[in-house]
Amino acid sequence: MMNSATKHVVVYLAHGTESVYHQTVFSILTLYYHTKGDFKDFAVVLYTDNRAFFSPYLSDTGVIIEDLTKEQIVEFMGERNFIHRVKTFIIKDCFNKYKKDTLYLDGDTMFMVNPAGLLKQITPACSVMNCDEYDMHDGGVHELQHWFDLRTALKANAFTLHTKQFKIPLATRMWNAGILGISYANAHLLEDVIDLTDQLYAKCPLFNVEQFATSFILQNHATVISSGDYILHYCYGGVKSMFTYHLGLFFAQHKNKSAEMLSQLAFEFSQRLDTLTAPPTTPKEMTILDRAVLRLQLVKEVAFTGGLRSKW
Repeated sequence: MMNSATKHVVVYLAHGTESVYHQTVFSILTLYYHTKGDFKDFAVVLYTDNRAFFSPYLSDTGVIIEDLTKEQIVEFMGERNFIHRVKTFIIKDCFNKYKKDTLYLDGDTMFMVNPAGLLKQITPACSVMNCDEYDMHDGGVHELQHWFDLRTALKANAFTLHTKQFKIPLATRMWNAGILGISYANAHLLEDVIDLTDQLYAKCPLFNVEQFATSFILQNHATVISSGDYILHYCYGGVKSMFTYHLGLFFAQHKNKSAEMLSQLAFEFSQRLDTLTAPPTTPKEMTILDRAVLRLQLVKEVAFTGGLRSKW
């Protein structure tokens, strides 16, 4: 039950695999730790297809669980079965039900500090995304085939919103959408995100067109800022597989502990990330690309914040 005085909603989507469930529980536990279990200023909402998995971990935390059926997932994926389309519909549903400014997080995240300061920055004039990655002129370390394919599609096609046809400039920034803060006043923009996502996916069926559509719509409506060092998003291949492995061990060892104890252990885990080793079945800790991307992330964090608050 949500308190009427609640100003924000922190929302997660977790479906499909146990590793995603583990990541999501862990992220919520780090939020629980940094807020001392006090969710009075915001509600935490989890959309999932597996309530039974989460209930033992979250029953005492105040997290609101919204059941997500297989039929809803199929509906949200749309006629082209695009899995990343589901996220936008979950945020839209959250706006419809709770009518609050919303901070969405992918499961592969962890809070490094209390997010109160970040939540306050979500306004009609300011949206939050994880980080600014590249534009379509220069992808840097991201210039893989998917970057070239999307760039080609943008150059070759025009798009339409509200009956107006337009070209998308190659100067448009691609932001990582694993963290996404949108004011309730801007909830209507999600219809444009869905529309543009579908147009992009029809021309160029890539995994990241939902992210690009979200980036384009938000940056052309208001200022977009990075979630910065409030939250760590470990979304890249070798890094993510390493975390997935260690979170599996974490929950196997601690699954019967209380949420309060688990949150303390999760915090301690987040403070020793630089000691983690690759899974024994993985031939290399990270690919060259993973290392390059990680290095770029760290360089950007130092440039923007003057140092590293999160430890790797």
